[in-house]
Amino acid sequence: MAGVTVITVTFNAAQVLEGCLASVAAQEGVEVEHLVIDGGSTDGTLDVLRNWTRHPLVWVSEPDRGISHAFSKGLARATGDPIGILNADDRYAPGALARAVAALEAHPEAGFTFGHCLHRESDGRTWLNRGNPRYFERMRFFMPDVNHPTMVVRRSAYDRVGGFEERWRLAMDYDWLARAEAIGVRGVLVNEIQAEMAMGGASDRAWWRAYAEARDIAIAHGAPAGLAWMDHLGRLAKSGLRRGLVALGATSVERAIRLRRQRRILGGNAFDRAHDPRSS
Repeated sequence: MAGVTVITVTFNAAQVLEGCLASVAAQEGVEVEHLVIDGGSTDGTLDVLRNWTRHPLVWVSEPDRGISHAFSKGLARATGDPIGILNADDRYAPGALARAVAALEAHPEAGFTFGHCLHRESDGRTWLNRGNPRYFERMRFFMPDVNHPTMVVRRSAYDRVGGFEERWRLAMDYDWLARAEAIGVRGVLVNEIQAEMAMGGASDRAWWRAYAEARDIAIAHGAPAGLAWMDHLGRLAKSGLRRGLVALGATSVERAIRLRRQRRILGGNAFDRAHDPRSS
């Protein structure tokens, strides 16, 4: 298998970009081509890119039409196989790419790998979002637990499924997964924490819009409108409750809600205990 390409899209993210670059540079056991697609930053991002020496970078800085367009620009420039997408404020866990490549080699039927993702709040709190190995069972109806920063995708899968639709500006990964499932391209879970994702990005800041896009994507892929709307309203209520608890300082209750949800999806086991968000 050829070297891995990692695509990082960024815009005015100078304060966090170096952490992303360092996490890619620290990957061992695989050759990595790192492409940075910048949307024309004016905050010092270009200085970070020009001064970076820990590993080679290929980067471009020019205006784009949004995140989906930036993703597609990166895919067009990628020469490696498979391909990962890691945004500027996210980081790979040590050994993540080597584990992903090994999983693809062990599962030739899989179009991509994904794993568990540690989410980091701006106040330093962390919580774990575990990937669901059976995500596809209800994916037509709901956004699945497939953490996009952890995904490493075969080039052949992108060739079959295509890139990212620009009409979706926040939930484009859900649309891609739905299109992949429709033609039989599925992923395999790497049962490890594969990435760390900083909360506060575009989809998190406009979470209600991301949920609305997910609703519309589900309907576009054949979900009954009533069911999609029920899920949408439920997600709005739950997210609003969690955010309200945080605003009131009831972070322990909010953590318990997140942990209970994850255990309901996958069931408690030794992995849960080892990576209990309350221990972070």
